[in-house]
Order: sequence, then C-alpha cells, then structure tokens
Amino acid sequence: MVKQLKYAVDCKSRYSRGKEDEYVRCILDKAQQGASSNPLGEDKFRVKRAIKALYELQAHSQAGATRQQIRSKAGFTSGGVGLYPWLPQYGGLPVVEKHNELYRIADRFYSSVGKVV
Repeated sequence: MVKQLKYAVDCKSRYSRGKEDEYVRCILDKAQQGASSNPLGEDKFRVKRAIKALYELQAHSQAGATRQQIRSKAGFTSGGVGLYPWLPQYGGLPVVEKHNELYRIADRFYSSVGKVV
C-alpha cells in the first residue's frame, strides 16, 4: 500500500469545487516547503518541476507524456518522476491521470496548473 502524504490529504480536505487554483497552489507550496529542507541536490523541487514539465509537454500532445519525457524535460538526474502528490493514491485529488504509461493533467485542473506554475 502507498503511504499517503500528509500535505496532500490536508490540501484535499480544504478543497471545494471551483477552487482548483487554490488546490494546485496548496500542493505546490507544501511540496516546496518540504523540498527546501531536503538535501536532494540538483533534483530539489521535483513536484513543481515535474508538473511544469508535464503541462508543457501536454500542450503539444493532449494524450500526455511518458515518464521519460517528463524526467528529461524536468532535467531530473535521479529516480522517480515527481508527480506523486498529484495522484489520488497519495491522498490528494486526481490532478494527474495515468493511462497506458502516459501521464496527463486532468482537464478539470489543466488551466489551474498553467496559471499557478
């Protein structure tokens, strides 16, 4: 079982429909706070870098992007794709969907992600 992220659960509990911008900002702010104190070197701030990369990639392909495309666009040097807080199994809302190895931002959140990142 996947461990839920406290901050994702917290942001979800404050969310109300129509406040997608606030939800995206909440996740990014809390992820940034955590990353600031984490010694990940060049791969700090993965959550913001990953969602920004996916947003930009999805602008060119509505079907979404592969893990490798996201990692490459975000410039990651270590494992992972950095989208975990956006996936529902980690306690938040389904901002990112994964279908057949493609990640994509859900339509409901796409413009909010663009505004916030």
